[in-house]
Amino acid sequence: MQKFGSAVAALVTLIVFTPTGAWAQAPRAGVVTTLEGNVTARRVALPDPVPLKFKSDVFLQDQVATGDKSLARMLLGGKAVVTVRERSLITITEVPGKSTIDLESGKFSLVVAREKMRPGEEILIRTPNAVAGVRGSVIVAEVESAAGAPTLVSSLYVLRGTLEAQPADPSTRAPVGTPRKINVLEQFRVVGLLATVSPIRPDQVGPILAGLQPKGKQHTEDQNHDQVTAQQMQTASALASTLTSPGGTGMLVAPAATPPQPPAAQPTSSIAPIISLTEEIEQSLVTETSSSSSSNTVTTGNALTASKVDLVGGLLTNPGFETGTLAGWTLSGAGGVISSFGSLTPREGNFMALVHTRTLATLPGCGSGNDCTRSTLSQTFNATKSIITVTARGYLLSNEFPTFTSSNSSFNDRYLLQLLDSSGTTFTLFDARVNEVNFSASPFSASAFGFTLSLGAGITSFDAVKKTQVISPGLTTLKATVSNVSDTALDSAFIVDAVEVLQDPPLFFVTQGSFTPAGTLYSIVNDTQTHDSLLMVCCGASASLSGPALYASNSDVTFPFSVISAIQGGHITSSWPGAMIQLEGGRYTLGPLVTVFDVAGSGPTDQPLQHGGTFLDATDASITAGNVMIVDTALLAATAPLLNLKNSLLTTNDSALDLAFRANVTSLGPLFALNNSSLIVGNGALVNLRNGSSLFVNGDLVRLSNGSTLSLLNGPLASVAGNSALNITGALVSFTGGGNTLNVSNNLCSALGCTNVGGLNVALTGGASAANVSISNALTGAGTFNTAPNAAAVVVSGAGSTVKIGN
Repeated sequence: MQKFGSAVAALVTLIVFTPTGAWAQAPRAGVVTTLEGNVTARRVALPDPVPLKFKSDVFLQDQVATGDKSLARMLLGGKAVVTVRERSLITITEVPGKSTIDLESGKFSLVVAREKMRPGEEILIRTPNAVAGVRGSVIVAEVESAAGAPTLVSSLYVLRGTLEAQPADPSTRAPVGTPRKINVLEQFRVVGLLATVSPIRPDQVGPILAGLQPKGKQHTEDQNHDQVTAQQMQTASALASTLTSPGGTGMLVAPAATPPQPPAAQPTSSIAPIISLTEEIEQSLVTETSSSSSSNTVTTGNALTASKVDLVGGLLTNPGFETGTLAGWTLSGAGGVISSFGSLTPREGNFMALVHTRTLATLPGCGSGNDCTRSTLSQTFNATKSIITVTARGYLLSNEFPTFTSSNSSFNDRYLLQLLDSSGTTFTLFDARVNEVNFSASPFSASAFGFTLSLGAGITSFDAVKKTQVISPGLTTLKATVSNVSDTALDSAFIVDAVEVLQDPPLFFVTQGSFTPAGTLYSIVNDTQTHDSLLMVCCGASASLSGPALYASNSDVTFPFSVISAIQGGHITSSWPGAMIQLEGGRYTLGPLVTVFDVAGSGPTDQPLQHGGTFLDATDASITAGNVMIVDTALLAATAPLLNLKNSLLTTNDSALDLAFRANVTSLGPLFALNNSSLIVGNGALVNLRNGSSLFVNGDLVRLSNGSTLSLLNGPLASVAGNSALNITGALVSFTGGGNTLNVSNNLCSALGCTNVGGLNVALTGGASAANVSISNALTGAGTFNTAPNAAAVVVSGAGSTVKIGN
């Protein structure tokens, strides 16, 4: 976008300048094509507002106001449709060189037909504290007050196309700072003068569009066509239909180049471009090639060509318990299906399963360190492919908290999620002991199916096991187990919901021998591609890379499961000194279901992934991801940043770096390097260490430079639990250059209590004390640190967990 001052008179071409009657002094801006309820226009020459009706003219300088349960839709010059929600106030104005839609309060949507815009033509959207330039887009703008405060909050949602936006001074309305490009399915939000950019999740689209759809039919009777011509109505309807496409809002946010879909397999909703991809729709494995060595097996595939459908749960029956029963599941012990537990509600849908230890049947061998009671919920399914990814969400509850979890006692109840394949091999997907869990004190007491959680007992959520395993295909069983260890007195419960078992054929799947591609493994330029995964190496095989694993430029690329996976005895070695994943321009969805890099070894000294350069490097790119990297039972040595962002945005839905179990990562700092970029961690910590893991960074953990922002939306910078250790010789976050911001938002101090250590709020739980933590020079350089009132910057859980930051 050009500077706002150089924008052409956009609505001069959008608007039909047709003076009529008494209004010859004011150019006509457009016409009302839909109206419901009480809508008025205040005009400069009249003392009182004029009621608007269907087919009323709208003029420049009109201030249009909608009352309760009201809506107005206006066609502007045959090129744009503005829909104004109830209790909203907008003005369509023109200033030298620009045409503007001012939103004082409420919400409106703007749909602009790009093909009808002239070169350089642009429309401005102004709110009291934001300004944006629009061309050929679908935008929703909203102005509201921050909760409990007079601070204005402006939100601009891009549902199609792009815009460039920046904050504006509320007193002068003058733009502040440099315009930022906001891409499709991104939100530009300004609170006061603080601006952030974040992705729009599929579940947010409905609320964003709420109130912008008329409840009745549009006026199309022949007698009305004297002012609203057939052509005008056709244009208005076509543009407005962008907000009312089949499947709700499906067409509104569908990817621009979704692979063709067979007519018989059209999705019921295409809001989410990344949905469960399973056997029925994965036809990507088309060839199997072998090198001259018969022991070398590399399976390759091409882009998915079948439809993406929402197979909730993948291979499972009743994965979210939405039948209200345990249909498809087998329960051994105590539990059932519930719609709520105290204030806890299902993580998705209307029901969830509760499995607890109060079985009233003591197991043989009950005693110190042994299971005394146990309940298991299981389901057997047919796995037709060898790669399985399991995810689940829910809650962990325990009456052992707080009395016994703070002392590393033998009363250490256990939560276990396992997979048993057709060969009889057991894979552990999730294994947590109450002494290792960051519990919060329950604000309620509740009971269900014989289990009672006391007021003040332990409660926490768990998310996304996200474990990929290579199994023997055939009948496979998934089991969720909770055990009462060492006693039968204080019970624990496992609430399980949103379980998925998905099959994941990667583009390159190496199962035997050595795979040695020459140069770049996969390159995409000016294209749109979707694959489940890029490279997966397992089962004793190896891959040697001499170039980037992925190079992409100005493309729209999706890898829903992972990009790089070295698991179950597989090894990937790179001799390439540059980035393993190099992105230049474009939009990328990398590993939202699992992670970008999945590293799982056979022991703490195993090195499944070896690379001497940056792991993920992005310039002028927009990226969404699950984790950036998960390391499980492995050693990883990094001599360059894990993440290097330049003029880019990365948003994760989980912790950026997750050291899941006995992981040992060493790195030269910074581990995360941002230059004029933003990293948003939607949920979880920036670095999450658990189950005996360690992270050593020689230097700074994070470096923010030249207008960069790191935002933790629902978690701390670091979470260290279960006898894990974090050691950073430099700063936790260093600021270089101007305009850098660190935002930390969570409520952990309220739930766990906090101690100030080295100027940071540190939550100590599970037996950890201030003696476990040493912090000096946590933040260095000049920058802005915004922290919520009850936010913890660091969480330490367990008497054996330690944190050391600074020399």
